[in-house]
Amino acid sequence: MKKTKWLPIIVSLVCLAGCAAKPVEKDWIAVGGSRSDATIRLGYTYNPKIEVPQLDHQQALELATQKCRAWGYDHAEEFGSVMENCGQMVYDPWIGPYCAQMNAVAEFQCIGAPATGRPVPVKK
Repeated sequence: MKKTKWLPIIVSLVCLAGCAAKPVEKDWIAVGGSRSDATIRLGYTYNPKIEVPQLDHQQALELATQKCRAWGYDHAEEFGSVMENCGQMVYDPWIGPYCAQMNAVAEFQCIGAPATGRPVPVKK
């Protein structure tokens, strides 16, 4: 068997091995929320073709709690799971359409009554 027959296969395997998605640390950022609904939305973006996001759940909880406290609430709790959707679809003539930017969002509920700034009436 000729060596040139195996060359394209070897080159393809090396390229595929180098193109595998790699773990990448991501930070949560505030992407929205509602003071009246007492909710905070945190999110991050990543390229699913080349990245596997590594996240710190405690960082998300601390950031959401910080935002809730700014509104007068005591702390935050996660309100469901992380929702993902494709933010940028790309077409590659070799492999077809794929998602180049995934958007992930998690919602947090602010807990604890906000300070009203009004004195509490005392019953006599």
